[in-house]
Amino acid sequence: MHYGFFVAIQMGLFFGVSGIGDQYGITFFNFFSKWPTLLTYEAYIMLGVFIVSYGFRLTTEFILNGDYKTSSLGYLMFQPYGRIFVQQVTVILGSMFLSFGAGKIFILVFALIKIFFEVFIDFDLLIKKAAKEELKSPDEEHGSKIS
Repeated sequence: MHYGFFVAIQMGLFFGVSGIGDQYGITFFNFFSKWPTLLTYEAYIMLGVFIVSYGFRLTTEFILNGDYKTSSLGYLMFQPYGRIFVQQVTVILGSMFLSFGAGKIFILVFALIKIFFEVFIDFDLLIKKAAKEELKSPDEEHGSKIS
């Protein structure tokens, strides 16, 4: 939910900065009420498939296998931030390209950035490692023992 609201707010900003919202009367302040009018029937199907597939993954890979019992709160809270970072870079660069009328270059840059981060950076591994280090006591971290 947190990630979804974050992306929705970023989309509102993106619509305003890129000028896309101007042609549809969408501003940052009315984005939540107007964006559904832009979606086609196929887009609603795609969103429905995303919701069902993520719900299925949540149920099978997190709840049914008991992962929710052992996952640290730190890991769960920071899990979406890898995607948020990629999304931030995409929105900032995309806005710049669209401001200069280079929409096709934006799509190419977006695809390349997304592929790079998905292939070369394992955010889940980095977050799990950071969560494990957070659980260590300061004495364990430095290798000393308290007598």
